[in-house]
Amino acid sequence: MARVSLAFALLLTALGCASGSMDPITGRIFERCDGLDDDGDGEVDEGHSCHPGDSEVCGDGGLRSCTVACQWAACVGGGTCEPGETSACGQCGTRTCGADRTWGECTDEGACAAGSSRDCEGGRQLCTASCEWDVCAPTTCTEGDERACGNCGTQACTLDADGLPRWEPCSSEGECAPGESGTCGLGGSHTCTAECTWGTCEGSGSCFTGAERPCGMCGRQTCGTGDAPGPFEWATCEAEGECAAGETRECGLGGVQTCGTDCGWGECFGEGDCTPGQTRACGFCGTQTCGGDGRWSECGDAGACMPGAVDECGLGGEQTCTELCEWGTCEGEGECAPGTTETCGDCGTRFCGADYTWSACSGEGVCSPGGTESCGLGGTSTCTATCNWGACEGEGECAPGETQSCGFCGTQTCAGGSWGTCTGGGACEVGATEACGLGGTRTCDGTCGWGTCDAQEHGLGFGGGTYADSAMMLGGYDFGGGAFTLEAYVRADGTQSSSLPVLMSTRSGSDGWRFGLNFVTAFGPSGVPYVGVGAQVWVPDAGPDIRDGELHHVAVVCGSALIYYVDGVEIDREGSCPSALRNAMAARPVSLGNTVGFAYPFHGDMHDARIWTVALPASTIASHAGGTEPTLPATGLVSWWHLGEGSGQTAMDSVSGNHLTLGSAPGADADDPDWILF
Repeated sequence: MARVSLAFALLLTALGCASGSMDPITGRIFERCDGLDDDGDGEVDEGHSCHPGDSEVCGDGGLRSCTVACQWAACVGGGTCEPGETSACGQCGTRTCGADRTWGECTDEGACAAGSSRDCEGGRQLCTASCEWDVCAPTTCTEGDERACGNCGTQACTLDADGLPRWEPCSSEGECAPGESGTCGLGGSHTCTAECTWGTCEGSGSCFTGAERPCGMCGRQTCGTGDAPGPFEWATCEAEGECAAGETRECGLGGVQTCGTDCGWGECFGEGDCTPGQTRACGFCGTQTCGGDGRWSECGDAGACMPGAVDECGLGGEQTCTELCEWGTCEGEGECAPGTTETCGDCGTRFCGADYTWSACSGEGVCSPGGTESCGLGGTSTCTATCNWGACEGEGECAPGETQSCGFCGTQTCAGGSWGTCTGGGACEVGATEACGLGGTRTCDGTCGWGTCDAQEHGLGFGGGTYADSAMMLGGYDFGGGAFTLEAYVRADGTQSSSLPVLMSTRSGSDGWRFGLNFVTAFGPSGVPYVGVGAQVWVPDAGPDIRDGELHHVAVVCGSALIYYVDGVEIDREGSCPSALRNAMAARPVSLGNTVGFAYPFHGDMHDARIWTVALPASTIASHAGGTEPTLPATGLVSWWHLGEGSGQTAMDSVSGNHLTLGSAPGADADDPDWILF
């Protein structure tokens, strides 16, 4: 095995001679300065200072070239370096630039050339990047072993092409050895960390010793001399001027000075002729003030004349100038300027004589422009600009006090040229006709009043103690909790003896239902329809009082809601129709004009009373209110009393035969309502 290792080492040595430096024991290849990629990492001559043939500027205008050994030659021409500058040299050594701009000797060199190797007891040593010998490493290893090397680097043991274990070249080395010290910056120093990297540069200055720079106002600073705090720090600015170049300031009488490039003040330019703020008299009692530019302002607050001067004024008068340079009062004036004229009186004219006085007014008109006077039939005439009366305008249509017929048999009287309000008129035009009541007609008479209503329909008039009721109640009235509609045409008297008069009812004692008009203000508005059962009543919150002497259609509909109508218009509704009201519709006799117990009498007239077992829609209610009658047979219509018989003791039911008897007996009695014509 030893002979094989030696042969392999000789082979590696031979290969190193051909392409670069190689450690025959560790197999580590070093890049040579030969313009080739000796270690096969894709870079040429890395690790050397330069490439042969390269050149660069150095020092103060000098030039240096790269030698065939890949090292920079000495700087030629000008200074070679900046005083105090440091650089690496030799085997990790350091050199410093002197005051003569040349490099001093290389000091603090290491023990070996970085990358070189040597035999050691039991192995081989490598020179680290900090130019110090690494630990002695054994030359044999086991595949997969790994060890530290160089400056924080590592080596791995792998098999070569012949299957022999060998250490790979040291990789991932740092830039220095832990604890190693070095110079940096301008006179500073740094220490290598445990991770083989240079620590922070401390104590570095801000300039090169001996360097100069401008400062302040045309002053100069020198590095490392005089009162400088250190060899690499700037001294105090010296030899400054008195101003900053380009700066300006006022001078003299409003002049301006500019600071020159030598930081000294130049000449004073643009001086004025006075001192700013100075004042002097001018003109007639005027004053001038010297401005900031050294120039006198215009004469201000000057008067109009020289004190004591006399001048003509006004109409032949004279005026004298006062001590304040103002003209005094004009004295001795006349009335006018000779030869002038002016209007006078009502469109007259007068002339001014040589004595400055006016002549008498002549050529006047008959009135003053804009004046007015009455004319014609209540008209008005206006005086023109020539002082003559204009045309009569706004005459009336009649003579004051005159009368004429108007409207329907009325009279108008003329006042101020206009007809007054028509008074004493009637209600219609003589001979006109119109419908009245229920199917009747009336004619306007010679006094413009309506005559008697002819051919009307009959109805029943209830006097408060009268009523009409049925002997029995048919089963169709038993709504059994379902919907219903109650409606009738009524003309209510202004005075009612009951606060809840009944129009239609099945109430007997404390139960049964009733449909009537409300006059209990605590329940709701007066004169609106209501519906009740037992002691309970439901009254709308709003609606008209129908006690106006006219015939009105009233209705109550119980469906999904309880709705009240007057003349086909909904006046209010409850959110739902109460179940107590639905269930009260039991089979009992029906009364019109009062209850069976005679406790709620109605005063007024009634026509066309109907009971339905359905909730009629709003459109049907409106149609009935307008006079349209149902067509028989009609769904849900269970009783319909026209009340149009005009005589007898019976009001016929045209639907179910549930006829009503007037009063309390088949014959006439005091309880009978009266047959009337609408």
